[in-house]
Amino acid sequence: MKRFQKGIIAVLGVLGLMIQTSCEDDSDGFAFADPPYVGFTAFTTSISEKNESYIIQVANVGPVSNSDIVVNYSLDGSTAQEGVDFEFISGSGGAITIPAGEQYGSIEIMSIDNGIVDGDLNLVMIITGNNAGLGNGNNEISKTLTISIVDNDCPFDINEVIGLYSCDEPGYAVYDVNFTVYEPIENAILIDNFWDFGGTPYYILDPIEGTAELPEQTVNMGGNDFVVSGSGSYDVCAETFIVDYTIVFNGGVIEVNTHTFVKQ
Repeated sequence: MKRFQKGIIAVLGVLGLMIQTSCEDDSDGFAFADPPYVGFTAFTTSISEKNESYIIQVANVGPVSNSDIVVNYSLDGSTAQEGVDFEFISGSGGAITIPAGEQYGSIEIMSIDNGIVDGDLNLVMIITGNNAGLGNGNNEISKTLTISIVDNDCPFDINEVIGLYSCDEPGYAVYDVNFTVYEPIENAILIDNFWDFGGTPYYILDPIEGTAELPEQTVNMGGNDFVVSGSGSYDVCAETFIVDYTIVFNGGVIEVNTHTFVKQ
């Protein structure tokens, strides 16, 4: 649905560029403004902070030029910062080029998942000029593009992470486990019932990278020593982490499986 809405916005943007009180058509049916100008084909949109790309497009609403049209823009008024909240995948330096013989030019940006709870941020692009002497937007319409970068992060507090979880162990059962803070290591938690056999290894959670690690360690279960290790993913917002683990006993691997932990 989000992509459909963006498509509608882009189409409406192009229509907005084409609607003029005075215009003429070329042989291909492209509507020209009089006087001609350059402008964004969308005026407002949104993307997720989680590494989502977006193509920014400008149009020459006038006759095709035999030379490149360089459209300059500023980021004045933006709360999003380049290199922190977004990066340019193609193009940069405050300009978008409409190639000679073309009606449109574009650049592409990618949002950056910074792992920080900083709210929604805006990338505001304002056309400031061009090298072809064309108008900059149509009476301010199409001169400005605002891209909202929607925050996808949730607060992380190790003391809120601990507590009762369900543990789904495929091929065996779903059972309850409890986690407490493992003080010696930052962002580490200690389980009280690993493998539903009373093991107490620790896990390390990384809320920024979204990872969960079960460092290799020896755990006594049922009076015997087992070596356990594993790694997986951690979703702060969903209060869920998934770890693919391996258990070794007497030098041989006795199980390779997955634990899915969901906060109760």
